Amino acid sequence: MSAGIQFGQFQADLHARELRRLGTRVPLQPQPFEVLLALLQRPGQLIGRETLQKKIWPGMAFIDAEGGLNKAVNRLREALGDRSGRPQFIETLPKRGYRWIAPVSYDIRSLAVLPLADHSVDQTRVEWADSITDELINAISCVTALDVISRTSAMRFKNSPQQVGEIARHLNADAVLEGSVAVSERKIAINLRLVEAFSERLLWSHSCEGDLDEIIAVQHQIASELAIKLQTRTANTGRDRKSTRLNS
Repeated sequence: MSAGIQFGQFQADLHARELRRLGTRVPLQPQPFEVLLALLQRPGQLIGRETLQKKIWPGMAFIDAEGGLNKAVNRLREALGDRSGRPQFIETLPKRGYRWIAPVSYDIRSLAVLPLADHSVDQTRVEWADSITDELINAISCVTALDVISRTSAMRFKNSPQQVGEIARHLNADAVLEGSVAVSERKIAINLRLVEAFSERLLWSHSCEGDLDEIIAVQHQIASELAIKLQTRTANTGRDRKSTRLNS
């Protein structure tokens, strides 16, 4: 099963763009699925009708957008077995929009470590940022059960202005580790952020300082703390797959 978003007995497969119930595909047209993704991206928050209309029909002036949205939401509810009067998943706020109300968990099977930004006063030390990025990739690969995106693929996005979610989609990564390095004299400071790709939600952050002589120990400490946060597990889907589930 591909990585996706879990809620109750259902999973939204982000790669295949399919809805599944207990592993079995549930027929759902593209427009209702887009509504589902929009709601899952911001669970617990009101998503306005106009926002959803633009999500379903981007750049188009749809004559009966109101009716089209109502139909898409109704088809989504049918697929989920949900009822507007007693909702388990989708709450209706009359004339305003909809809110996702069920618990959500994200399956994370792949991680991209983006090239760390160099914030050193002396920019001739820029190689430290690339070196530490490489070492973090190696250390995380050793202590987590996730598929870590290769350095070659990740380095294409060094200093990229693109948003984390967009970069993650290019790399087919479910989460992204980004951050910065600053070297001064014989000291080093590292700041990191772990971001879930689909919702761009901050999952974990870490800041540390140390002597350059201790950099290897610092990197392994970071990797170990990240592994604890991810709480990696192996999911058996016919062959061993690597996965982490994080609840919202």
